[in-house]
Amino acid sequence: MRIHGLDTLRILAEYVVVQFHIQKWLMNGVIQSETHEMFITDLMSFFFVLSGTVCMMNPPLGTTTQFIVSKMCKVAPVYYICLIWDIISILTTNDQVNSCPADGLCIAGHFVLLAQWANCANKWQGLSWYMQILMTFWIIFPFIHKGLKSFFSTHVWPKLLVLYLLSMSIQYALPFNTKYFAPVNFIGFVMGCGVSQTFENPLSPLWCVAGLVGIIVVYVFNHLYLQFQSDACVWLKSNVCDPFDTYGQPDIEAHTCSTYLVLFGSKMNIVWMLLIHTVATTPNCLEYEIFKTINNFSLFVYMFHLKIMHILIVFSQLCRLPGLFGITFMMPIVYYLSYCVSLLYKWLENTVIIFKNIYFISNKTIIEV
Repeated sequence: MRIHGLDTLRILAEYVVVQFHIQKWLMNGVIQSETHEMFITDLMSFFFVLSGTVCMMNPPLGTTTQFIVSKMCKVAPVYYICLIWDIISILTTNDQVNSCPADGLCIAGHFVLLAQWANCANKWQGLSWYMQILMTFWIIFPFIHKGLKSFFSTHVWPKLLVLYLLSMSIQYALPFNTKYFAPVNFIGFVMGCGVSQTFENPLSPLWCVAGLVGIIVVYVFNHLYLQFQSDACVWLKSNVCDPFDTYGQPDIEAHTCSTYLVLFGSKMNIVWMLLIHTVATTPNCLEYEIFKTINNFSLFVYMFHLKIMHILIVFSQLCRLPGLFGITFMMPIVYYLSYCVSLLYKWLENTVIIFKNIYFISNKTIIEV
Protein backbone atom coordinates (compact mmCIF):
# COMPACT_ATOMS: atom_id res chain seq x y z
CA MET A 1 0.00 0.00 0.00
CA ARG A 2 1.37 3.38 -1.00
CA ILE A 3 0.01 6.83 -0.21
CA HIS A 4 1.78 9.28 -2.49
CA GLY A 5 0.90 12.23 -0.26
CA LEU A 6 3.19 10.76 2.41
CA ASP A 7 6.00 10.53 -0.16
CA THR A 8 5.42 14.22 -0.88
CA LEU A 9 5.69 15.07 2.82
CA ARG A 10 9.00 13.22 3.05
CA ILE A 11 10.37 14.92 -0.07
CA LEU A 12 9.40 18.38 1.21
CA ALA A 13 10.98 17.71 4.62
CA GLU A 14 14.06 16.34 2.89
CA TYR A 15 14.35 19.51 0.80
CA VAL A 16 14.31 21.67 3.94
CA VAL A 17 17.10 19.60 5.52
CA VAL A 18 19.20 19.51 2.35
CA GLN A 19 18.84 23.27 1.86
CA PHE A 20 19.94 23.90 5.45
CA HIS A 21 22.99 21.63 5.13
CA ILE A 22 24.14 23.23 1.88
CA GLN A 23 23.54 26.77 3.06
CA LYS A 24 25.44 26.12 6.29
CA TRP A 25 28.45 24.72 4.42
CA LEU A 26 28.46 27.52 1.87
CA MET A 27 28.46 30.06 4.71
CA ASN A 28 31.36 28.28 6.50
CA GLY A 29 29.22 26.99 9.34
CA VAL A 30 27.31 30.22 9.94
CA ILE A 31 23.59 29.60 10.45
CA GLN A 32 20.69 31.97 9.94
CA SER A 33 19.58 31.62 13.55
CA GLU A 34 19.82 29.17 16.43
CA THR A 35 16.07 28.64 16.18
CA HIS A 36 16.46 27.60 12.53
CA GLU A 37 19.04 24.97 13.45
CA MET A 38 16.89 23.78 16.33
CA PHE A 39 13.95 23.27 13.95
CA ILE A 40 16.07 21.30 11.46
CA THR A 41 17.26 19.08 14.30
CA ASP A 42 13.70 18.45 15.41
CA LEU A 43 12.57 17.84 11.84
CA MET A 44 14.71 14.69 11.65
CA SER A 45 12.29 12.98 14.04
CA PHE A 46 9.63 13.27 11.32
CA PHE A 47 11.43 10.76 9.11
CA PHE A 48 11.42 8.08 11.82
CA VAL A 49 7.72 8.57 12.56
CA LEU A 50 6.91 8.39 8.85
CA SER A 51 9.03 5.26 8.39
CA GLY A 52 7.10 3.50 11.16
CA THR A 53 3.84 4.41 9.46
CA VAL A 54 5.01 3.11 6.09
CA CYS A 55 6.31 -0.15 7.59
CA MET A 56 3.01 -0.78 9.37
CA MET A 57 1.10 -0.08 6.15
CA ASN A 58 3.25 -2.65 4.32
CA PRO A 59 3.63 -5.45 6.89
CA PRO A 60 5.70 -8.60 6.29
CA LEU A 61 3.76 -10.83 3.91
CA GLY A 62 6.46 -13.45 3.49
CA THR A 63 9.03 -14.68 5.95
CA THR A 64 10.92 -12.44 8.32
CA THR A 65 14.06 -12.97 6.25
CA GLN A 66 12.28 -11.95 3.05
CA PHE A 67 11.09 -8.71 4.62
CA ILE A 68 14.51 -7.78 5.99
CA VAL A 69 16.35 -8.69 2.78
CA SER A 70 13.89 -6.79 0.59
CA LYS A 71 14.33 -3.67 2.68
CA MET A 72 18.08 -3.87 3.18
CA CYS A 73 19.07 -4.70 -0.38
CA LYS A 74 17.56 -1.50 -1.70
CA VAL A 75 19.46 0.85 0.60
CA ALA A 76 22.39 -1.01 2.22
CA PRO A 77 24.73 -0.68 -0.79
CA VAL A 78 24.10 3.09 -0.89
CA TYR A 79 24.66 3.30 2.87
CA TYR A 80 28.03 1.52 2.76
CA ILE A 81 29.22 3.50 -0.26
CA CYS A 82 28.46 6.74 1.59
CA LEU A 83 29.90 5.46 4.87
CA ILE A 84 33.23 4.50 3.30
CA TRP A 85 33.33 7.82 1.45
CA ASP A 86 32.69 9.74 4.68
CA ILE A 87 35.30 7.84 6.70
CA ILE A 88 37.99 8.32 4.06
CA SER A 89 37.10 12.00 3.82
CA ILE A 90 37.29 12.50 7.58
CA LEU A 91 40.54 10.53 7.92
CA THR A 92 42.14 12.90 5.42
CA THR A 93 40.88 15.96 7.33
CA ASN A 94 43.20 16.43 10.30
CA ASP A 95 41.00 18.88 12.16
CA GLN A 96 38.36 16.20 12.84
CA VAL A 97 40.65 13.33 13.75
CA ASN A 98 41.95 12.73 17.24
CA SER A 99 43.69 9.93 19.06
CA CYS A 100 40.68 8.74 21.03
CA PRO A 101 41.03 4.95 21.52
CA ALA A 102 37.30 4.51 21.03
CA ASP A 103 37.42 5.82 17.47
CA GLY A 104 38.27 2.38 16.08
CA LEU A 105 35.32 0.80 17.85
CA CYS A 106 33.17 3.66 16.67
CA ILE A 107 34.07 3.04 13.03
CA ALA A 108 33.46 -0.70 13.41
CA GLY A 109 30.09 0.04 15.04
CA HIS A 110 28.93 1.92 11.96
CA PHE A 111 29.67 -1.05 9.73
CA VAL A 112 27.60 -3.43 11.88
CA LEU A 113 24.80 -0.85 12.39
CA LEU A 114 25.27 -0.63 16.15
CA ALA A 115 27.07 2.68 16.63
CA GLN A 116 23.94 4.77 17.17
CA TRP A 117 22.59 2.33 19.75
CA ALA A 118 25.66 3.20 21.82
CA ASN A 119 25.38 6.90 20.97
CA CYS A 120 28.74 6.70 19.21
CA ALA A 121 30.27 9.95 17.98
CA ASN A 122 28.64 11.12 14.77
CA LYS A 123 31.88 12.46 13.29
CA TRP A 124 32.78 9.12 11.68
CA GLN A 125 29.74 8.74 9.43
CA GLY A 126 28.60 12.04 7.98
CA LEU A 127 24.93 11.82 7.03
CA SER A 128 24.79 8.02 7.12
CA TRP A 129 23.64 7.99 10.76
CA TYR A 130 19.99 8.38 9.74
CA MET A 131 20.02 5.43 7.34
CA GLN A 132 21.95 3.33 9.87
CA ILE A 133 19.27 3.80 12.51
CA LEU A 134 16.49 3.20 9.99
CA MET A 135 17.98 -0.10 8.83
CA THR A 136 18.17 -1.41 12.39
CA PHE A 137 14.49 -0.54 12.82
CA TRP A 138 13.67 -2.51 9.68
CA ILE A 139 15.50 -5.51 11.12
CA ILE A 140 13.57 -5.26 14.38
CA PHE A 141 10.14 -4.55 12.86
CA PRO A 142 9.07 -8.04 11.64
CA PHE A 143 9.73 -9.44 15.12
CA ILE A 144 7.46 -6.90 16.81
CA HIS A 145 4.87 -6.29 14.10
CA LYS A 146 2.16 -8.53 15.54
CA GLY A 147 2.73 -7.20 19.05
CA LEU A 148 2.44 -3.61 17.83
CA LYS A 149 -0.74 -4.39 15.93
CA SER A 150 -2.27 -5.88 19.05
CA PHE A 151 -1.06 -3.03 21.26
CA PHE A 152 -2.56 -0.38 18.98
CA SER A 153 -5.84 -2.21 18.42
CA THR A 154 -7.65 0.04 20.91
CA HIS A 155 -7.26 3.54 22.41
CA VAL A 156 -4.57 4.43 19.88
CA TRP A 157 -4.27 8.17 20.45
CA PRO A 158 -4.01 7.98 24.27
CA LYS A 159 -1.26 5.37 23.87
CA LEU A 160 0.56 7.56 21.36
CA LEU A 161 0.41 10.47 23.80
CA VAL A 162 1.92 8.29 26.53
CA LEU A 163 4.73 7.25 24.18
CA TYR A 164 5.38 10.89 23.34
CA LEU A 165 5.65 11.81 27.02
CA LEU A 166 7.95 8.81 27.54
CA SER A 167 10.28 9.92 24.75
CA MET A 168 10.43 13.44 26.14
CA SER A 169 11.16 12.14 29.65
CA ILE A 170 14.05 10.06 28.32
CA GLN A 171 15.39 13.06 26.44
CA TYR A 172 15.44 15.12 29.63
CA ALA A 173 16.97 12.35 31.73
CA LEU A 174 19.88 11.34 29.50
CA PRO A 175 23.09 13.37 29.96
CA PHE A 176 23.89 13.66 26.25
CA ASN A 177 22.49 14.76 22.91
CA THR A 178 19.71 12.32 21.97
CA LYS A 179 19.38 13.37 18.32
CA TYR A 180 21.52 10.45 17.11
CA PHE A 181 20.52 8.02 19.86
CA ALA A 182 18.64 5.09 18.29
CA PRO A 183 16.50 4.06 21.31
CA VAL A 184 14.89 7.53 21.51
CA ASN A 185 14.25 7.55 17.75
CA PHE A 186 12.84 4.04 18.02
CA ILE A 187 10.01 5.37 20.17
CA GLY A 188 9.20 7.77 17.33
CA PHE A 189 9.24 4.83 14.91
CA VAL A 190 6.78 2.92 17.13
CA MET A 191 4.57 6.01 17.32
CA GLY A 192 4.53 6.05 13.54
CA CYS A 193 3.43 2.41 13.54
CA GLY A 194 0.54 3.40 15.79
CA VAL A 195 -0.55 6.27 13.54
CA SER A 196 -1.19 3.83 10.69
CA GLN A 197 -3.86 2.19 12.84
CA THR A 198 -5.84 5.46 13.06
CA PHE A 199 -6.59 5.88 9.36
CA GLU A 200 -9.96 4.12 9.55
CA ASN A 201 -11.23 6.78 11.97
CA PRO A 202 -10.15 10.15 10.52
CA LEU A 203 -9.75 13.10 12.83
CA SER A 204 -10.77 16.63 11.91
CA PRO A 205 -8.01 18.42 9.94
CA LEU A 206 -8.30 21.18 12.54
CA TRP A 207 -6.21 19.02 14.90
CA CYS A 208 -3.38 19.09 12.37
CA VAL A 209 -3.79 22.83 11.83
CA ALA A 210 -3.64 23.39 15.60
CA GLY A 211 -0.45 21.33 15.80
CA LEU A 212 1.24 23.23 12.97
CA VAL A 213 0.24 26.55 14.54
CA GLY A 214 1.73 25.24 17.78
CA ILE A 215 5.05 24.61 16.01
CA ILE A 216 5.10 28.18 14.70
CA VAL A 217 4.26 29.63 18.12
CA VAL A 218 6.97 27.60 19.88
CA TYR A 219 9.75 28.55 17.47
CA VAL A 220 8.71 32.19 17.16
CA PHE A 221 8.65 32.41 20.95
CA ASN A 222 12.03 30.72 21.17
CA HIS A 223 13.54 33.06 18.57
CA LEU A 224 12.22 36.20 20.26
CA TYR A 225 13.21 34.93 23.70
CA LEU A 226 16.78 34.32 22.62
CA GLN A 227 16.95 37.63 20.81
CA PHE A 228 15.60 39.93 23.50
CA GLN A 229 16.61 38.14 26.69
CA SER A 230 20.25 37.40 25.94
CA ASP A 231 21.55 39.76 28.64
CA ALA A 232 19.28 38.24 31.27
CA CYS A 233 20.36 34.76 30.18
CA VAL A 234 24.03 35.59 30.58
CA TRP A 235 23.35 37.01 34.06
CA LEU A 236 21.28 33.96 35.07
CA LYS A 237 23.93 31.50 33.94
CA SER A 238 26.73 33.46 35.63
CA ASN A 239 25.02 34.23 38.94
CA VAL A 240 22.39 31.56 39.52
CA CYS A 241 22.67 28.32 37.56
CA ASP A 242 22.50 26.79 34.14
CA PRO A 243 19.37 24.62 34.06
CA PHE A 244 20.79 22.62 31.18
CA ASP A 245 23.71 21.43 33.31
CA THR A 246 21.18 19.18 35.02
CA TYR A 247 19.59 17.79 31.90
CA GLY A 248 22.70 17.55 29.76
CA GLN A 249 21.65 18.85 26.37
CA PRO A 250 24.91 19.99 24.75
CA ASP A 251 23.29 20.74 21.41
CA ILE A 252 21.11 23.42 22.99
CA GLU A 253 23.68 25.10 25.19
CA ALA A 254 22.87 28.36 23.45
CA HIS A 255 19.27 27.98 24.62
CA THR A 256 20.27 28.10 28.27
CA CYS A 257 17.35 30.29 29.29
CA SER A 258 14.71 28.70 27.09
CA THR A 259 11.66 27.72 29.05
CA TYR A 260 10.41 24.20 29.60
CA LEU A 261 7.66 25.00 27.11
CA VAL A 262 10.26 25.31 24.36
CA LEU A 263 12.03 22.16 25.53
CA PHE A 264 8.78 20.23 25.70
CA GLY A 265 7.87 21.24 22.19
CA SER A 266 11.34 20.66 20.78
CA LYS A 267 10.44 17.16 19.67
CA MET A 268 7.39 17.51 17.47
CA ASN A 269 6.44 13.87 17.10
CA ILE A 270 2.88 14.53 18.21
CA VAL A 271 2.51 17.11 15.42
CA TRP A 272 4.16 14.85 12.86
CA MET A 273 1.63 12.13 13.74
CA LEU A 274 -1.30 14.50 13.22
CA LEU A 275 0.18 15.69 9.92
CA ILE A 276 0.72 12.14 8.63
CA HIS A 277 -2.78 11.12 9.75
CA THR A 278 -4.38 14.11 7.99
CA VAL A 279 -2.55 13.62 4.69
CA ALA A 280 -3.19 9.86 4.69
CA THR A 281 -6.93 10.22 5.38
CA THR A 282 -7.53 13.10 2.92
CA PRO A 283 -8.20 11.79 -0.62
CA ASN A 284 -5.64 12.85 -3.23
CA CYS A 285 -3.84 15.10 -0.74
CA LEU A 286 -0.43 16.31 -1.99
CA GLU A 287 -0.45 13.88 -4.91
CA TYR A 288 1.53 15.56 -7.69
CA GLU A 289 3.46 13.91 -10.52
CA ILE A 290 6.62 15.92 -9.89
CA PHE A 291 6.95 14.48 -6.39
CA LYS A 292 6.36 10.96 -7.71
CA THR A 293 9.31 11.53 -10.04
CA ILE A 294 11.57 12.97 -7.32
CA ASN A 295 10.64 10.05 -5.07
CA ASN A 296 12.51 7.73 -7.44
CA PHE A 297 15.86 9.31 -6.53
CA SER A 298 15.18 11.07 -3.20
CA LEU A 299 17.41 8.60 -1.33
CA PHE A 300 20.36 9.73 -3.44
CA VAL A 301 19.51 13.39 -2.85
CA TYR A 302 19.76 12.98 0.90
CA MET A 303 22.78 10.68 0.99
CA PHE A 304 24.87 12.46 -1.66
CA HIS A 305 23.93 16.15 -1.49
CA LEU A 306 26.94 17.24 0.60
CA LYS A 307 29.29 15.08 -1.44
CA ILE A 308 28.03 16.60 -4.68
CA MET A 309 28.28 20.08 -3.19
CA HIS A 310 31.92 19.54 -2.15
CA ILE A 311 32.80 18.29 -5.65
CA LEU A 312 31.18 21.37 -7.18
CA ILE A 313 33.08 23.66 -4.81
CA VAL A 314 36.39 21.99 -5.71
CA PHE A 315 35.48 22.31 -9.39
CA SER A 316 34.74 26.04 -9.01
CA GLN A 317 38.05 26.57 -7.19
CA LEU A 318 39.96 24.76 -9.94
CA CYS A 319 38.27 27.06 -12.43
CA ARG A 320 39.28 30.02 -10.23
CA LEU A 321 35.63 30.94 -9.80
CA PRO A 322 35.13 30.42 -6.04
CA GLY A 323 31.72 32.12 -6.00
CA LEU A 324 30.35 30.20 -8.98
CA PHE A 325 27.85 28.14 -7.01
CA GLY A 326 25.62 30.01 -4.56
CA ILE A 327 22.67 28.50 -2.74
CA THR A 328 20.29 29.62 -5.53
CA PHE A 329 22.07 27.57 -8.19
CA MET A 330 23.44 24.86 -5.94
CA MET A 331 20.06 23.31 -5.02
CA PRO A 332 18.80 22.52 -8.56
CA ILE A 333 22.27 21.33 -9.59
CA VAL A 334 22.48 19.02 -6.56
CA TYR A 335 19.06 17.55 -7.35
CA TYR A 336 19.94 17.03 -10.99
CA LEU A 337 23.28 15.39 -10.22
CA SER A 338 21.60 13.23 -7.55
CA TYR A 339 19.28 12.04 -10.30
CA CYS A 340 22.34 11.25 -12.43
CA VAL A 341 23.86 9.29 -9.53
CA SER A 342 20.64 7.28 -9.24
CA LEU A 343 20.85 6.43 -12.95
CA LEU A 344 24.46 5.37 -12.49
CA TYR A 345 23.47 3.16 -9.58
CA LYS A 346 20.69 1.54 -11.64
CA TRP A 347 23.22 0.90 -14.38
CA LEU A 348 25.47 -0.81 -11.83
CA GLU A 349 22.53 -2.95 -10.76
CA ASN A 350 22.16 -4.19 -14.32
CA THR A 351 25.88 -4.47 -15.13
CA VAL A 352 28.14 -5.26 -12.18
CA ILE A 353 27.65 -8.81 -10.90
CA ILE A 354 27.52 -8.00 -7.19
CA PHE A 355 24.93 -5.27 -7.77
CA LYS A 356 22.97 -7.54 -10.12
CA ASN A 357 22.74 -10.16 -7.37
CA ILE A 358 21.59 -7.58 -4.82
CA TYR A 359 18.99 -6.23 -7.26
CA PHE A 360 17.71 -9.75 -8.03
CA ILE A 361 17.38 -10.69 -4.36
CA SER A 362 15.60 -7.44 -3.59
CA ASN A 363 13.03 -7.83 -6.35
CA LYS A 364 12.52 -11.56 -5.88
CA THR A 365 10.64 -11.02 -2.62
CA ILE A 366 6.90 -10.47 -2.61
CA ILE A 367 7.02 -7.39 -0.42
CA GLU A 368 6.69 -3.93 -1.91
CA VAL A 369 9.15 -1.53 -0.31
